[in-house]
Amino acid sequence: MSNKSDVKKIMKKIEDETTSIVKDKNINKDIKIEDLTTIMQQGADEFKQKVGRNMTYSEMREMFG
Repeated sequence: MSNKSDVKKIMKKIEDETTSIVKDKNINKDIKIEDLTTIMQQGADEFKQKVGRNMTYSEMREMFG
């Protein structure tokens, strides 16, 4: 998949999903560093599955800050 707009859409979807998960956990005061690492890894895995490559450093920073 090389279409930049498709990649951006996928990135936005993953970003929205992971942000929602973090917010839900944080509301309950249940968030731990391990949780954040797992959430980010799941997002990276989903990106690789859908795009067919690992995300770049800049893409990771754009999605996860």
